[in-house]
Amino acid sequence: MSTVTISEIKNSYTVKLHRANETVISEIPFEYLNSVSHNLCEIKEISLTVNKYYINQYERKTVEYLLYDEFINERMISLDGELFVIKNIKENDKTKVKEITAYGKQKKLEKNFISVTDVGFYLKDKN
Repeated sequence: MSTVTISEIKNSYTVKLHRANETVISEIPFEYLNSVSHNLCEIKEISLTVNKYYINQYERKTVEYLLYDEFINERMISLDGELFVIKNIKENDKTKVKEITAYGKQKKLEKNFISVTDVGFYLKDKN
């Protein structure tokens, strides 16, 4: 009997922004995460909303979010260590908000297709 392990959808994640070489840029506030989609037949997907400005709770001032411009295509976002690649960014210039969609790292391999035909295998020794 085979078993299927499905990733758990949690109420809280550690969310980080990474460069393409997987070095961490910074942690992202969990509140920016809109949804996490797990599907057996498709690549995992997450979506975030990032505001350029936010209200500082202590000083009650509008402050610019310094990492706003760091959210670009092909950067990575990790949820508890699982990496997602940013593939779609919709920026509203009027409200200064970015809607970001990122997919599981397998999405990078989607365009790579290898077709192998007439392949044979043989055993070199009895072990």
